[in-house]
Amino acid sequence: MDRDLQAEPRKRDSRHRAGGILVEFCISVMALWLIAAAIVDLGRAFSAAHLLQSAARSAAREIALDDETAWNAPFQTALERVFDPNYLVVDAGCLESLAVEASTTPDFELREALQGRVLNLALKPLMIFEDVQLNGEQIRLIRYPGALLASGQPDDQDTCAREDYTVGIPEINDEDSRIDMFPVVAELFAGSYSLETSGGNLIPPGTATLQLRYPFQAVALSAWRVVDGFNRPVGVAENDDYQADLERLANGVSTLDALDARSSDGELQAYAQNDLGQTLPVYGGRLGLGVQGVLGREVRPYRRVITAQAMAPREVIGSGSGL
Repeated sequence: MDRDLQAEPRKRDSRHRAGGILVEFCISVMALWLIAAAIVDLGRAFSAAHLLQSAARSAAREIALDDETAWNAPFQTALERVFDPNYLVVDAGCLESLAVEASTTPDFELREALQGRVLNLALKPLMIFEDVQLNGEQIRLIRYPGALLASGQPDDQDTCAREDYTVGIPEINDEDSRIDMFPVVAELFAGSYSLETSGGNLIPPGTATLQLRYPFQAVALSAWRVVDGFNRPVGVAENDDYQADLERLANGVSTLDALDARSSDGELQAYAQNDLGQTLPVYGGRLGLGVQGVLGREVRPYRRVITAQAMAPREVIGSGSGL
């Protein structure tokens, strides 16, 4: 009898310890998940920043060494030698077809198409795969991250570049409920490339200056906002209140509203399941702000726009310089 009475508290203590261990395990797993997610995503961010800075330096040096461009030429003229904006969006299916015909690989075919485009080649490791369905067409794209936009230009069927699409880098302006779209590459100091002296410019004339943008968006971390003193995830539905400012991009560029369209089951229709597999729309939606699923809700991923700048003095040689 006494032994039974003594055994009963020990059983209860054992059950309590088991419950405590389970609670401690859940807390530990959550902490380890946050640490692992931060390591993976921040590692991607540091890698992207390194690649972007290396690309900016390579492009600036190449543009600065160009002795064929007129001494008073604008920056865009020199940029065309190292960068083709049409190859920000590429048809992966087209590359696969060329690879089969030539017994090569899609990566080899893309490198061949970018031959001589130093900046495109340097940005290639940052490009992503994306399966989309637009205008009744199901396509797999290799593209630079950001908002997928309509360029307003016809598609040239002779190349694998999709000239009818382009990419904008979205920067969020919460105060005005506006998304400012920036080009991937731009001149850092306007007019600095020309050798003509212009007043008010802090940069000496004849300096190749450029800025690159990369929209880092996390896979495992979500965007948040302080509301009434508490942090809460930013829902995808809040994107509906934002308007895109496209003034900094080329004429004719517009957003693709179809990227926000949803099927009857609530999924983003442009990224629906297909035989190629479903693309995780990390850069999905008409504004390119992405989608994540958290506790049954669709929220925006954590994001930061990474920029890289580089400058190099021009080395103009020969009679064509006009000096």
